[in-house]
Formats: sequence, C-alpha cells, structure tokens
Amino acid sequence: MTTLHAPRHTVLDESTRAFVANFMSHVASITAGSSHASETIAHIETLLLSAITLGDGASSTTWSILHRAIAELVATARDAAGARKAHAYLRSFISENRDLGDE
Repeated sequence: MTTLHAPRHTVLDESTRAFVANFMSHVASITAGSSHASETIAHIETLLLSAITLGDGASSTTWSILHRAIAELVATARDAAGARKAHAYLRSFISENRDLGDE
C-alpha cells in the first residue's frame, strides 16, 4: 500500500485520504511489473497530494500536470487482466477531468 506524504502542515480529512489511497492503488495496479513502477507511483502521488493541498493557482497547474501524467500512464501501460479495473477507473478520471488537460 502507498504511504501518504502530505505537506507537513496539511492534514487530510478521512474522505480525502480514502480518495488518495484508492486513486494510488489503481496507479500501483497499472504500474505493477514496470521497471519504473516505484518512481512513477511516487511522482503521481506527489502530484496528487500537491494538487489537493496547494493554493488555487498552483493547484490548477498541478491538476493539469497530473491529468497529463495519468493520460500518459494509461496510454502506455499494459492492459493486463488484473489491472482492468484500474485502467477503467483512471480512464474515467481522464474523461471526467478532460478540462484539466487543457490548461
């Protein structure tokens, strides 16, 4: 399971922590077996936590970077049987947040 590393002065509420844990479990599923899995997971987790915790201007930019990173991950990752749910979840994130990729 992924450890959550929010900025030192930020406390995430329970529902946000659950969202992050769920999101990151899907990222971990997709990256399993990749030679760069741990780096990819750490990068995406940093982007996600930053987007959630930063102020409006920086957060918008970070959401956009996160959106592009997830789109690239989904486009390049194998769609293995064990990761189909993760692919669907992350494709849904990309689709539902398409406007983030335009920034």
